[in-house]
Amino acid sequence: CQQPLSILVSDYEDLASYHKNFNLKKVVLKPLDSSGSRGFQAFQNIHEISHKDFSYTKSFSKSKDIIIEEEISRSKNHISELSVEALFYQDNFKIINIVDRVFAGDVKKLSDLQFLDSMNLGDGVEVGHINPTFLPQVIISKIENIYKKIFANLVHHENLVTLKLDIMINDQEEPIVIEMTPRTSGGWDSCYSNIVTGGNLLKNLLNYIMDIYSATETFSKTLSYDKIKKRLFVLGVPEDNSSNCIGRKF
Repeated sequence: CQQPLSILVSDYEDLASYHKNFNLKKVVLKPLDSSGSRGFQAFQNIHEISHKDFSYTKSFSKSKDIIIEEEISRSKNHISELSVEALFYQDNFKIINIVDRVFAGDVKKLSDLQFLDSMNLGDGVEVGHINPTFLPQVIISKIENIYKKIFANLVHHENLVTLKLDIMINDQEEPIVIEMTPRTSGGWDSCYSNIVTGGNLLKNLLNYIMDIYSATETFSKTLSYDKIKKRLFVLGVPEDNSSNCIGRKF
């Protein structure tokens, strides 16, 4: 599946150089180095972006660089954004966490969350997550193939590696990587819901870095997502008219 067009820009005047690249496609602006969906904005096309819009997103970037990206059309059948974590060791890997991240645009897919529809939330506001995912195996197999391709290009095959992918499922039911990070999840995916459902990723990684477990023991003892028999939903309720994920009540 073709990745969406994504370009790094520093100044508003740079946008004019890319009008032909994006044409009339829907686009999003996001800071290069922020979190919590701060500064995230969506537009019908690149021509709609004003200097004020650009400056707003740029204000959340420490480097003062921002990304303009072709918007991905979300899956109509599934929660469309995922956080996925995997362990890799000696040419073997397993998915440890695969979490449905529920954003404002997904609440119509879950009848119990439709009360959030009246809150006028921004597109980048996450209202909860489900661990593990409800995705069908056919899509999970595609995600596993993405990991295989990434891990095949890692240099240090003898090292234990943990890799987190943020993935969007598009309207063709294809997974697209939107962020790749060589660490565990910084949110409640690892730090809460994986533990509550019986997972042991963080515990085993801590044992590994303290030389209590070898790399082999860490890999073998860490449960893959399909071995976990509980499912958990975390609800994060934002304030009305929230434009980002800051200040939610869990």
